[in-house]
Amino acid sequence: MDSFVRSLSVNPNRPCFFLQYGETSILLDCAMDLRPCLRFLPVTQVFTPGLAHIQRWQHGNSYLLTTDDDILENEGQLLINGAPEFELPNFQQIDPADLHYILISNFSQIFALPYLINERNFHGKIFATAPTVQLARDVFQDMSAYLTTYSTSLKAEKWKVKEVNQMLPPVLQSTRLHLWKSLCSMEAFETALKRIEIINFRQTVPLENSLVITAYSSGFAMGSCNWSIQSPEEKICYLADSSTLSTHVSPIDYDDIKNADVMIVSALNMDPARTLNDSLDKISKTVLDTVKDGGNVLIPFSRVDLLIDLLEYLYLYMDQLPTNIPINVVSSSARSMLFLSQVFSEWLTKDYRDKAYLPEEPFIHGEMLRNSRLQIYPSVDGKFSESFKSPCIVFCSHYSLRFGPGVHLMSQWKSSQKNSVIFTDPEFHFEEVLAPYRPFAMRVSYCPMDTRLTPSQLSKVIAMTEPKSLVIHDRYLTPFDLSQDPAEQIVRCHSSTKILPYRENVDIPIPVRYRWIDTIAGTAFLASIPMSEVAPSNGDSGKDENKAPPTIEPGKVLVGRIYGNLRALDNQYIIEPPTGITKAPLEPAHKFPPLSFSRPDAWKLARYLKREGFTDVLHEGGNGDTTDTGSAKLVSIEAGFTITITDGRTEVTTANPTRELRTKLKRVLEMVRLPEEPVVVGVQLENPNVFDVLPAPEGFMDVEQPGGSGKDLAGEMKALK
Repeated sequence: MDSFVRSLSVNPNRPCFFLQYGETSILLDCAMDLRPCLRFLPVTQVFTPGLAHIQRWQHGNSYLLTTDDDILENEGQLLINGAPEFELPNFQQIDPADLHYILISNFSQIFALPYLINERNFHGKIFATAPTVQLARDVFQDMSAYLTTYSTSLKAEKWKVKEVNQMLPPVLQSTRLHLWKSLCSMEAFETALKRIEIINFRQTVPLENSLVITAYSSGFAMGSCNWSIQSPEEKICYLADSSTLSTHVSPIDYDDIKNADVMIVSALNMDPARTLNDSLDKISKTVLDTVKDGGNVLIPFSRVDLLIDLLEYLYLYMDQLPTNIPINVVSSSARSMLFLSQVFSEWLTKDYRDKAYLPEEPFIHGEMLRNSRLQIYPSVDGKFSESFKSPCIVFCSHYSLRFGPGVHLMSQWKSSQKNSVIFTDPEFHFEEVLAPYRPFAMRVSYCPMDTRLTPSQLSKVIAMTEPKSLVIHDRYLTPFDLSQDPAEQIVRCHSSTKILPYRENVDIPIPVRYRWIDTIAGTAFLASIPMSEVAPSNGDSGKDENKAPPTIEPGKVLVGRIYGNLRALDNQYIIEPPTGITKAPLEPAHKFPPLSFSRPDAWKLARYLKREGFTDVLHEGGNGDTTDTGSAKLVSIEAGFTITITDGRTEVTTANPTRELRTKLKRVLEMVRLPEEPVVVGVQLENPNVFDVLPAPEGFMDVEQPGGSGKDLAGEMKALK
C-alpha cells in the first residue's frame, strides 16, 4: 500500500494529519481551531452593562429580518448572538474504524478528540504524555466551566441556513460551517482522556507491522513532544509546537530526530519580528506605568507555561511595585495548573528539577503564594469581589475574551484610560478580540509571547537534522508580511532535502516504501528445509537490455521453500515449524519456484468481485494484464464503484459509499493485493548453520503469471535434476 500524509485542518498551527504508513493508519494530533469563536458575542457570567449597547443588526432585506437577534452589530462589526463555536478537523475524510493509532504532541492539540472517538467505531490506541493529559484536562475544564454553565440557553442557528448565509457579509460566510461545533461537555472530554495510554520521553512503544514510536521533548510546554515513527528500514518524524528557547520545561531533543526519511512540520511562529524579550520588556513597562497611575492591568491567558514565565519575570520588578499592589489569577483551574509544575517536576529542566527535591519552592509563584503577594480565585464573584482592591494586576481566562472571568473585568474596566489590557497570545489578533468592547478608553498593548520555532529557526533545525524529505504547509514557504525581512519568514532547506508542500485534504505521497519485516527463526528449523542449488542466470533480464543480470556463483547459493507458522508476539515475527509436521515435505523444485509479484491481475480481480455478488462488473480499457505498464479499469454501475489499476497505484472510487460496500471491496482487494517488490527468497549458504535473507535476483519469474519477464527459473532448476 502506498504511504501518504493528508492534512485534515485548514490551520497549520492547529494540526491534524492522517498518515498512511504502509498498512498502518496514524492520526497525528487532533486539534480544534478556536478562531471561529471570535465571531460570537461574549458569554457573560453576570449582567454586564458594558455590553448592553450592542444592537441588533439592521439589514434592508426583509428575509434576513427573520433571523431575529441571531446577528448583532457593534461599530460595523457583526457578532453572532449564540454559544461560541469552534472548528473541527475534517473528520469526514476518514473512518475512525480504520484508524490504528492517534499520537498527541501537546495539550493544545487534543481538544477535538471527543468528536472523533466518542460514540464512534474507534478501536485503536491513543498515546500522550502524562503532563499533556493533565494540562488538557485543566484547560478544558476552565473553558467548560463557563460555556456549559452560562451559554446553554443561547441558540443561534438561522444564520447558518444556506439561503441566509449567502446574503451575509463575507466575514460571516464560510464553506466550512458544517465543521463548526459548540464545546462538548466535560464528561465527554473526560471519557476521551481515559482512553489515552501514557508514554514517557524516549520510551519505545512497539506497534503493529513492525513499527516503533518514540516521544522526544519538543521544548514547548510540560510534556510536549515530537514523535518518531520507525520501521526496520525507515523513519518518519513529526515536529509540532517546538521551541529552542531556554525556559522551565525540558529542552528540545535533537539527536533522535536526525536523518529522518520524512519530517512532517506544523505549528510555527508566524510573527518572527516580535521577539520574546521585546514582548517581556513591553509587558513590564506597561504594568509599572499602569499601576503607578492608579490603574488596573488585565492580562488574559490560557497557557499555564506562559503564566509561570510571566510571574517569574514580573518578580524581577517586584521591588519597583508598591507592596500593597495585589497580583491575582482568576480561573477555575488556575490552582491545579500552577501546582502541576511541582507534581511533574521530572518534565522540567535540570535546574528546576533539582530545586523540586530541595526544601524550597522550585518556582517563584510558590513563594508569592506563601507570602500572599499572589492570590488565586476560581471566578470574579465571591471572594474576589469581596477582597477586590484597585489598582491591581489580574491574570484571567480566556484569552479570546469571549467567555471566562475576563469578559466581566474587560467590560467593567474598558471605560477608564488609567487601565490597561495586555494581549500575549499570538493565535488571535487583538483587533478582533476587542470588537465587542468598542468604544473603550483603556490602553491596549499587544505583546505576543510565541515560543515556537520561527521559519528561520526551523531552517537551522533542518540543517542540523538533515531529513531526506520535508512535508510542510506552503504558507511557510512564501513571505507573509512584506514589511518584514523575507529571510526570516521563509523555511529554507539544503538541496539534499526534498520539500513536499501540503494543503488541506490533499494526499501527499511520501517517499517511504516499507518493504520488509524482520523475522526470527531457529537454526535447527532452517537446517531442515530442503534446498536446491541455483544455476547462474546469464540471460536477458527482460527489463533493461543494457543492464547485466546479477552474478550468482554456482555451488554457493541454495534456494528452498519455507513451511511453518508465523507467530506475532510483542511486535516480533517468529517463524516456527508447522504444527504436526516435523519436517517440510520434499517437493519437486519446479513445483514451487520463487515468485516475483507485481500489481493485481484485472481478470482475477473481476472474478473475485463477481463471487462477492457484483455480477455487472465490466472491464474498460487495457487487456486485463497489468504486469507491464498497462492499466485497467473495473466498473460496477449497480454498486456505483470504479477500480482503476495503474502503475504503482490501485484507486477505488464509490458514488454511494456504505459500510457494507466498503467491507466487501476491502475483503476482495485483500485477497488479490500483491506487493510491488519481489518477495523475499531464503538463501542458505554452504554452512548449514548460517541462514541469510536476500531479495529475489533479477531474472526470477512467476511461472503462474502469463506475460512475466525474465528467465524461466523452473526450467533452470529442472535442468539441475
